[in-house]
Amino acid sequence: MKLTNRLIKSSIISLFMLYSCSSENSISSNTIKINDVSKKNFDIKGKVEFESFKIKSESSITKKATVSLIYPAIANENSFDRTVATGLTDNNGNFQINTNQNFVPEINKIMILEATKRIGGVGNTSVSLRTNLKWNGGGWESISSPSIYINKRTTSLSIISALDSATMNYNESLNRLSYHNGIGHVIYDNKLTVSKFNTVINYIDKAFSEGKDPVEEIFLISKYGTINYHLYHNNVRTNVYEIRNMLETYSVDWNGCYPSNIDNLKIEATSKKYWREIKNPFIGSDLIPSYLPTFINGNEYETTKSTLNYKGNTLSNKEDLKGMVIYYPQNSINNPTEYTLYGIGYDGEFIKKDEKYDLSIFSFTNAR
Repeated sequence: MKLTNRLIKSSIISLFMLYSCSSENSISSNTIKINDVSKKNFDIKGKVEFESFKIKSESSITKKATVSLIYPAIANENSFDRTVATGLTDNNGNFQINTNQNFVPEINKIMILEATKRIGGVGNTSVSLRTNLKWNGGGWESISSPSIYINKRTTSLSIISALDSATMNYNESLNRLSYHNGIGHVIYDNKLTVSKFNTVINYIDKAFSEGKDPVEEIFLISKYGTINYHLYHNNVRTNVYEIRNMLETYSVDWNGCYPSNIDNLKIEATSKKYWREIKNPFIGSDLIPSYLPTFINGNEYETTKSTLNYKGNTLSNKEDLKGMVIYYPQNSINNPTEYTLYGIGYDGEFIKKDEKYDLSIFSFTNAR
C-alpha cells in the first residue's frame, strides 16, 4: 500500500509544522476531579525507543534525547504550534516532563509528543520519533496503552493519523498500540490494515538506515514521492560546485573572463584536460529524457521550461528538467566577467538552500 499524494497532501500542514515529544502515562492511577484544576498533575512520564537506528547503538541515541510536548497537534498555515514543555531521557530512554504550573491542557485536545536526538556532533542529523497525546480530563491518553511509548510503531500510527485521516484520524489513533508483557500489539481494522501500517514502518526504517530523520523524510515523500529526494538535491548542489571549479580554471587562462556559454567551457576544458563529466543524479532513479544535457545555459533553460520543448524534443512537463545545472553569464555577451549558477530540483524549479529551514534560492555567483 502506498500513501496517496491526495491523502498525504491533504494534511501536510498538520504533519510538519509540529515537532513534538513523547511520554509515559498511567491514567488509572492518576484520576483527578475535573473541577479541581489546581490539584491536577499534568506531568507526563514515558519511554523512548530508538530501536530502528542501526548506525549507532540504541543506548547512545536514547540517552539524553529531548522530548517535547507540542500544543496543539492540529495546525493551520497561519498558526505555528508552541512547545509547552520539554524533558530529557535517562540512559534507558525513560523520561518525565514536568509541565508549567500555569499550563492547563484543553480536555480532549490532541497534542504531539516528539523525541529528538542529534546523531554525532553539531551540524549532524537530528532524528525524531513521535506519538499523539491528549488529556481526557482525568489523565493522559496516547497511541500506546497503558503506558506512553515513543518508538517507530507509535510514529507510524501518528503519521498515518496526520496524513491519511480516512484510514485513521487523530482520536482513532489513541490506544491503538496495546502493550502486554513489554510487547506492543497494533489494533487493526478494515481501514487500518497491516499493509498500510508496515508501509510507513518501512519508510521509517529506511530513513534510519540512511541516518535521516524519518518524520522529515516522510514529509518529503508526501511532497515529492521519493525518500531519496533530499540526497538528490545535495548531489545537484555538488554538481554546481564542480561546474564552478571548471569556470574558475577557465578564467585563469582567459584573463578573468568566463565562457559565453557552457558548450565553450566544455570545449576549452576538454582540450586543457580539466573537464569533468557531470552526471545528473536523477538518472537511474527517475525517468530523465536522454536528449537533455546535465548542464544548460540560462536562456536555453528558460525557453525550454516555458515551451516544454528542447531542440525539437517535447518534454512531458517541467519536472523533466530536474537535476540540471543552469549557467547564467553576466556583464558581457562575448567575454563575461561574472556568472551565476543554479541547480534544478525535483519540481523543475531552482532548488532551495534547505527545504526545511531555508527556502531561499540556492545559487553560486561571483557577482559583486
